[in-house]
Amino acid sequence: MSNSSLTDVTILSPNYSTRASKISKITIHHMAGVMSAEGCGNWFKTGTRAASSNYGIGYDGKIGLYVPEDKRAWTSSSRANDNMAVTIELSNSSKGGNWPVSDKVIERCIDLVTDICQRNSIEALRYTGTTAGNLTRHDMFIATNCPGSYLASKLPYIVKQVNARLAEETKIEPVVVVYTPSAIESGVYAFQKWLNDNFALGIAEDGEYGPKTRKAAIKAFQSTLNSLYKCGLRVDGIWGNKTSTATLNNVKLRRGNANATLTFILQGMLYCHKVSPQGLDGDFGANTETATKTYQKNEGIGIDGVAGKMTFSRLFSS
Repeated sequence: MSNSSLTDVTILSPNYSTRASKISKITIHHMAGVMSAEGCGNWFKTGTRAASSNYGIGYDGKIGLYVPEDKRAWTSSSRANDNMAVTIELSNSSKGGNWPVSDKVIERCIDLVTDICQRNSIEALRYTGTTAGNLTRHDMFIATNCPGSYLASKLPYIVKQVNARLAEETKIEPVVVVYTPSAIESGVYAFQKWLNDNFALGIAEDGEYGPKTRKAAIKAFQSTLNSLYKCGLRVDGIWGNKTSTATLNNVKLRRGNANATLTFILQGMLYCHKVSPQGLDGDFGANTETATKTYQKNEGIGIDGVAGKMTFSRLFSS
């Protein structure tokens, strides 16, 4: 097993264990401070806290190697995750607030993650906002402010850029659902496959929307609310009062400000109701906003392009 040739600095930490699983995930953290690759490496090497990561990216874009990839770093408060993941610490550009990270560090992260995926036969990244995806966050495993709200908001962008490079490298063109009469059936099929791949729901992947697909979509929605907002919902696939109230209190998806997993579910359900958002990608952009408004108009509810309790209630009611 090799390490990245992009490494500028090597400072090996004594904090590691034998890796017991094949590398199949990436976990991105922040340093909770403005640090160099050398400074982070020295902290992992000599600090009193028993922690480490495989890589770190300093404020100047330099990449540090702290734990070789064939070893499990002590990073995510989850032995199971760290056994599967290459973990990366990113320097912030300033302390506190939303813990911002510079564009330079983000771009070097994209370079490093692409290299890790290529060398470890990870064909594509999937960020679902839950541990079901192969891009994970520290706060999925323990109550922490890592990776900070700014870096968390950039993860869909990082995934999009890495996957574009991986597709170009392997000569695989990204699948785009084209808006034609058959696009609805293709969209429903893609949604069913996504539900099975990410939530192991075992529904038929036939492009036909029915009660089983609706129940599976509600289960995925409930599971995501539990993961994001600690709602404590029973994952039963039933749109009841508790699920409705949790949606009212927590969910208002809008253009440029929407969780990727909830957006996947919204896009999939729009396809199921024969309204095309022109793609199933977890990105609440102009096409998804237009599709949401079209559905709201069809249902006779407020037309604002924002998917909240009323929109999801109608989507899941039939």
